[in-house]
Amino acid sequence: EFKVDFLLLAGYLKLLPVELVRAYPRAILNIHPSLLPAFGGKGYYGIKVHKAVIASGA
Repeated sequence: EFKVDFLLLAGYLKLLPVELVRAYPRAILNIHPSLLPAFGGKGYYGIKVHKAVIASGA
């Protein structure tokens, strides 16, 4: 059996089940897949993020 202290998600693009969120209150962190606030919003993941960062020099 594992003892889980926190959950780290890297650009996870789906909603988490409410049961999972309730099981780990204040222990879930999701890293956004692009630089915020410059490249936020729907569709900013994958190759779009890389192209936007290169174009902006960010």
